[in-house]
Amino acid sequence: MSGRIYISSRRDTPFNLAMEEELMARLQPQGWFLFLWAGEPAVVIGKHQNPWAECRLAEMERDGVRLARRVSGGGAVYHDPGNLNYSFIVPRDHYDREIIQRIALAAIHRLGIPATIGERHILEVDGRKFSGNAFCYRRQAVLHHGTVLIDADLERLHRYLAESERIETSRAIASVPSPVINLTSIRPTLTVAETIQAFAAAAEDHFQTPGILPEDPAMLLTPDLQLKIEQHTTWRWLYGNTPLFNVNWQLALPGGHAQLALDINRGIVTSANLSGTPPELAVKTAELLSGCAFIPFHMAQRLRENAGGLAAIDDLAKCLLSRASTTLT
Repeated sequence: MSGRIYISSRRDTPFNLAMEEELMARLQPQGWFLFLWAGEPAVVIGKHQNPWAECRLAEMERDGVRLARRVSGGGAVYHDPGNLNYSFIVPRDHYDREIIQRIALAAIHRLGIPATIGERHILEVDGRKFSGNAFCYRRQAVLHHGTVLIDADLERLHRYLAESERIETSRAIASVPSPVINLTSIRPTLTVAETIQAFAAAAEDHFQTPGILPEDPAMLLTPDLQLKIEQHTTWRWLYGNTPLFNVNWQLALPGGHAQLALDINRGIVTSANLSGTPPELAVKTAELLSGCAFIPFHMAQRLRENAGGLAAIDDLAKCLLSRASTTLT
């Protein structure tokens, strides 16, 4: 098998996630790619996850931390320049998860770190996780990628990886938290650049084919890649790809407490049940919120623009805004 190793100089998370897809599309039947990158501060969720359940969206928006969704499954991870991402792209009929994990483990051993493969196929040291992985299967190619905590900001990791909303029920895949560790806790002088070289050497040893794929502007600027980058930044991909879930809000209205139960599918409110209020307000609320994106700012705006003379609608809109986990405007 012939292969190439590509080391990204870009910190742009949507670019790098799109590049993984581009390499899958470009893979030859007897080839392989290893793509290595470190990104900007971001929380990257799995394809079938719920961002409202996985991360603190308001804090991320306040701190300028990007939300991203990848094409593979698995749980939410925090990315920053101290977190290396490795992506193996191999032909589907040659893919073996255990082999790829052994290559990753060999890379870490090259750094003098006594890592092991733990439960759920994570890489760990001293019983703490420093690397998880996820997979995407296409007709002819498989993407097996993972993260390596080298010198990531663990305080930020714990701050952002927590729910924004109390989810009642959900069909989304939930993350499984684990105690984590930076590899610099084992080797204080370890760098991302050194870890990149270890992964490159381990891949070359296994596949017995050397090569660094240089940054090729012609490839990076293809219309297909640009389209993939744009798709990774859309609300529809980031939020609208979320499976069905339910929330139940307790609202403090001037006339007393009320309860608003919402069903949300693909980021759109499919039903709204307001209780503890006059019937006409409940009926109007259900009518207006059904079909609205689950964005409290937009929900409140729709209520206000279609109040129909109901003064209580404005009070309800204010409550929705106060419950907003993020503006998402």
